[in-house]
Amino acid sequence: MLVFDCTGDRTSMEQSIQLLQQGGKMIFVGLVNDHISLFDPDLHRKEATILASRNSTPAEHHRVLDLMESGTVNVTDWPTEFAPRA
Repeated sequence: MLVFDCTGDRTSMEQSIQLLQQGGKMIFVGLVNDHISLFDPDLHRKEATILASRNSTPAEHHRVLDLMESGTVNVTDWPTEFAPRA
């Protein structure tokens, strides 16, 4: 299972680990200019993997959205379940 956090919100990023299933992957896309804190035993117990993206410009985001909307990038197999906002 994948959990994407695109918020750039410290609290959301810190709490997102609770959404992971065993062996899940957490992907941080949003950037927060702050320290975040994760409870280390949670990471080990869930055997979690944490990945992060690099910063992108607004122009790059618009280009990706355009490619998705035009059908150039096929998104039909992408995850469609979202956790409710806390």
